[in-house]
Amino acid sequence: MGYAGFEIFAKACLGKSEKGGLEQEDFERLVAACRLPKLVIYQPLVNAQTSRWLSREDEGDPIAVLGDFLRLRSGHKDFLHDWFRGRAIASHDEALTLAKILRHTTAHGVLSPAKCVGLGLTDALRILPKAIDEVRRAVTYRIYECR
Repeated sequence: MGYAGFEIFAKACLGKSEKGGLEQEDFERLVAACRLPKLVIYQPLVNAQTSRWLSREDEGDPIAVLGDFLRLRSGHKDFLHDWFRGRAIASHDEALTLAKILRHTTAHGVLSPAKCVGLGLTDALRILPKAIDEVRRAVTYRIYECR
């Protein structure tokens, strides 16, 4: 819900009236002129439970299986794949992309709270609301600063 409200705010700030969602370029444009604190979201900790959940016999790479299970499009699969493989989320625009991906997968009923825990997503789910709020506040501040 936090991301959905933020997306409405961001679309208004960016002047995007079309029905489609925001993309990485939109997030980059939104945060470009903002002063934001340092942010790092490390890869999920994959444990034995996670590996078993991800593993599907004869279905290929576990992270690719996850992307298919979550019904992600290729760009989001690649983003999630890189993150699970160890590339930390190190900027607010990337955090917004992760929030968008996780919002999509939870809103459409594929990713349950238990699966979030099993996949090691709890740290990210704790950090993302704060990151979204930091962007919202920075954009609002920037708007008032430009008046």
